[in-house]
Amino acid sequence: MMAVATNHGYDLSSHRGKQLEADDLAWATHVVAVDAATMDEIKSTFPNIDPTKLSLLKRDGADINDPYGGAPADFERCFAEIFEAAQRFVSGIADYTLLGKVSRWQ
Repeated sequence: MMAVATNHGYDLSSHRGKQLEADDLAWATHVVAVDAATMDEIKSTFPNIDPTKLSLLKRDGADINDPYGGAPADFERCFAEIFEAAQRFVSGIADYTLLGKVSRWQ
C-alpha cells in the first residue's frame, strides 16, 4: 500500500495505525468503516456509541475488500475504491452542512 500511496502523491512513511478508543469516539462527529465486519466490531466494542455517527464509507453499503497479501493491482484497486468513496462521502457531508442540516451520509 505504501508504494501505491506514494505513486498517488501521498507520503505514509510516518503513519502508524492504532486501535480505536473511547476517547476517539468522544470527539468524532463521524466514524467511518470500510466494511461491515469492522462496523460490527465497532458496535460490539463500543455498544453506547451514538449510531448517527456510524457510516460505511461506500454509499451503497458495499464492503471495500482488504488487499492484504494481494498483488500490487489489488492495492491499486483498493486505493481507487477508497479515494472515490471518500470524495463522495466528504462531498455529502459538505452538502448537508451547507444546507444547515444534520450531516447524515446513509
